[in-house]
Amino acid sequence: MKARAKRPVRKPESPKSKATVVRVAGIEARIYSNPLRTQGRVYPSFLCKWPDPIHGRQATKRFANLEEAKQHAAEKCRQIANGQASAASISNRDAASLGEARELLGPLQTEIHVAARAYAEAVKELPPGTSLMEAVRYFAARHPSAGARKLVPEVVQEFIQDRTTAGVSDIHLRDLRNRLGRFGEAFQIPITSLTPALVNEHLKRLTNTKSRRPASNRTRANHRALIVSLFNFARMQRYVSRDHADEIAEVPKPKYHAGLVEVYRPEEFARLLAAADEDLRPPLAIAGLAGLRVAEISRLDWRDIKLGERVIIVGDRIAKTASRRVVPICDALAAWLAPAVREFGPVSPAGGEARGVGEALINRWMRMAARAKVTWKRNALRHSFGSYRLAVTADFARVAAEMGNSPAIIHQHYKSLVTEAEGRAWFTVTPSLSGHVAPVLAMAHPSAS
Repeated sequence: MKARAKRPVRKPESPKSKATVVRVAGIEARIYSNPLRTQGRVYPSFLCKWPDPIHGRQATKRFANLEEAKQHAAEKCRQIANGQASAASISNRDAASLGEARELLGPLQTEIHVAARAYAEAVKELPPGTSLMEAVRYFAARHPSAGARKLVPEVVQEFIQDRTTAGVSDIHLRDLRNRLGRFGEAFQIPITSLTPALVNEHLKRLTNTKSRRPASNRTRANHRALIVSLFNFARMQRYVSRDHADEIAEVPKPKYHAGLVEVYRPEEFARLLAAADEDLRPPLAIAGLAGLRVAEISRLDWRDIKLGERVIIVGDRIAKTASRRVVPICDALAAWLAPAVREFGPVSPAGGEARGVGEALINRWMRMAARAKVTWKRNALRHSFGSYRLAVTADFARVAAEMGNSPAIIHQHYKSLVTEAEGRAWFTVTPSLSGHVAPVLAMAHPSAS
């Protein structure tokens, strides 16, 4: 008789193998008692398992308390039943982050995935180590709300209007229109978009409007100075930030050598006066003995010459800087003006004969210099006055006030060019007492006040 095979004895299930089932709307989760043993000690632990439809597997989470595990299991089953599969598959920490993100984006009416995509794209464009907030703050500082809408030509027009209201001279306004007008034409973009590199490139590309040849460094420096002034105005209007204006001011200033200050000798001045036509002699004498600019002489009226009071009034309609000044008439100048003085009318006989204020007068003076066999030197009459006047008075502030310059300019251009004796000789170039046209170079004691 064959021995009957023994049937295996079924061992009772351990407590941890018995699952607590949580079922919601047909979705089932299980909780297993799974104590943790650490260093000889046993800690209660319950492992919750529920289906993860997104990843096609079961998701798990461990709890120390059975009731917490049941609540979690019920919530996950409910989410799956409601079609919120993705929510059911994330952790509580992730769920909290998701809720916070929705709360932050709510006022902006932006979906989370849209915000995440924009953030990722922005970070990719930033230099390593730069945060998105740093980039935003830099942009906000460089792009004030008003400036983002202002085009360069618009700011140029506002600046010119502001200077017009301030009462600057016509000469200065003409410079603003010509130079900043070219700048506005070159950049039909928001002023906040201009960079130092763009401004520097603009200066390098400048050409002479007549010859079309590359502009001189002196011309570039003049353009740069007005562009810097434009940005300072834009900063005050809050069209650009202070940092932006400072960056433009740091554009390298083109280096140039100041033109050589040339003067005439007293005997050369006498020959020029002798060769001048009668109508050219008064403005020529004013240029050499009062130091007015050619453009100022071209605007000068005989009503501005107070021969009895021995002064010339250079008003704001005449002066380059629109700053009124009073220039004394010395004895020599009074002698030249007396025969030609009139109640009113232009002092210069050459108005409207050439482009640009003063050009017609200079053209006639150049022909006069050729007749006198004296080399014509640009601005030399004004330079001569400044040099000889400083030699006689030794007073920088006084000469600066008479010439409409700053003492620093007088010091830079006219100091130590001539001697005091030469200065006294200059201011004694007077007409002949006999009434002849040719002057004599008298060395008597002059009145240079």
